[in-house]
Amino acid sequence: MPIVKGAFEMPTLRDVALTTPYIHHGSYITPEQVVDHYDRGGDVKGSLSPIIVPLKLSAQDKADLVTFLKSPTGAPETVAFPQLPQ
Repeated sequence: MPIVKGAFEMPTLRDVALTTPYIHHGSYITPEQVVDHYDRGGDVKGSLSPIIVPLKLSAQDKADLVTFLKSPTGAPETVAFPQLPQ
């Protein structure tokens, strides 16, 4: 398999609202911050692809996108520790 410079493996969106921090460098705490990042076209760096451009989303589009991203999030699982014999 060829190596793609600057590529990242994308995790699932399941429970994404519970898996902060976000982005490969972990600098965003909320899904809203991630949407704002991509809406402005990312951060200018030498490895930024020229096809990455600002999205120019409306406030409603951003809110709808965040709602969509959070939609596959379920209730947090409760972990019960087993009782060990003494």
